[in-house]
Amino acid sequence: MRHLITCTSKFKIVNIEIVDIYGRINQKMRFDAFDSRKNAMGGIVWDASHLSSGIYFLVVSTESHTESKQLILIK
Repeated sequence: MRHLITCTSKFKIVNIEIVDIYGRINQKMRFDAFDSRKNAMGGIVWDASHLSSGIYFLVVSTESHTESKQLILIK
């Protein structure tokens, strides 16, 4: 099962972590997916096939901002 996560950012370097409710990092990504001259749409694919159903958190951080969103995985 794959889930597409799409975000918009004005920052060039974006760190993304998928964290379970116990604080364990299940997936960590760092990428340079955005053109620094303009805002652009970029996407990542979260492969959750090895994870069980439950609550996870998407943590997106840049050099000056961190934001988290709750995800509910139902299989």
